[in-house]
Amino acid sequence: MMSLRKQKVKFCQNKSVFLVLILFVFNETNLFAKEIEMKCKNYKYKYISNENGKKVYSSHLKRDKGVYHLWCPSSLTERNRKFLKSITNSSLTVSDAKAICSVEKYVMKNGNIGRNQTSVNDFVKLQRSTEYYWNDNPEKKVKKEKCKLIN
Repeated sequence: MMSLRKQKVKFCQNKSVFLVLILFVFNETNLFAKEIEMKCKNYKYKYISNENGKKVYSSHLKRDKGVYHLWCPSSLTERNRKFLKSITNSSLTVSDAKAICSVEKYVMKNGNIGRNQTSVNDFVKLQRSTEYYWNDNPEKKVKKEKCKLIN
């Protein structure tokens, strides 16, 4: 038969293991959450990966005054109606800290039209690239920029 002292020690060990397991289960999602923010020439971008999936947000440095909106929207929202008139066939692919946005056509409030745009935000290499056609110009525009990590 086990002594009372040994039973207490065993109970405390089991209790400790149980508490560690409970803490791990409740905090498991926080262990895998990731947020990366980078500042480029005219925009700030935020990559968020958590239990709800992976999303990318953007904020124009002057126009949005620090308020973020969903990057690469598939439709008009209250937030992007301030600068977008319409958007056609957009798709977003987000992998490990890299996001690719493809848009067939978008019309800005000021009348400018972008077509066949592909933008890539790389939150690991801290860079951004965009290829698109602007208004009626047949020449493809290509922009590449280095970004800085925001702490």
